[in-house]
Amino acid sequence: IIKRNKQEQILSNHKEDLAVVLKKEKADSEQALKEKQLWFQSWYCEYHRRTKKKKKIQKSAKKLGKPLNTLFCVGFPIDYTKTQVEQLFSSHNVQRLSYNRKEGKPPIAFIRFLSVDAATKCLSQLQGYSLGSTTVRLAFAKKELPFQS
Repeated sequence: IIKRNKQEQILSNHKEDLAVVLKKEKADSEQALKEKQLWFQSWYCEYHRRTKKKKKIQKSAKKLGKPLNTLFCVGFPIDYTKTQVEQLFSSHNVQRLSYNRKEGKPPIAFIRFLSVDAATKCLSQLQGYSLGSTTVRLAFAKKELPFQS
C-alpha cells in the first residue's frame, strides 16, 4: 500500500509537472503564432507598398510614352517665344524644334533630338522646370518629328 501511494504521488507530481510543461509549451506556441502573424502582417504591408509603388512607376512611365527622340513640351508661359524655347533646350543636342502658338493659349513645342538618350536625359533634367508661374511638362511624343535640314 505504501509503494502504491508513493507511485500515485510520483505519478501525480509528474502529471502536475507535465501539465505545467504543456501550459508553457502552449503559451510559447501561441506567442510564436502571434509573432508569425505580426511578421506576416508587416511583410504584407511592405509588399503591398512596394507593389503599389511599382505600379505607380509603371503608370507614370506609360504616361510618358514609348521612348522616342522627340519630346512633346507644354507648360510655357503665354508670352514665351520660340527663341526662348530654343534657348531653354540649347544645351541638349536639339536637331529640330517645332513651335506652335495659338492666340490666347500657351505655346507647345515638339523637339527632336540627335538620339533617344539625349531626349531621355533632357526629359529627366527639365521635367517640372519652373518658368515663373508655370511649370514645364515633357513627354515622349507619339510620333517622331521628321528631320528637315
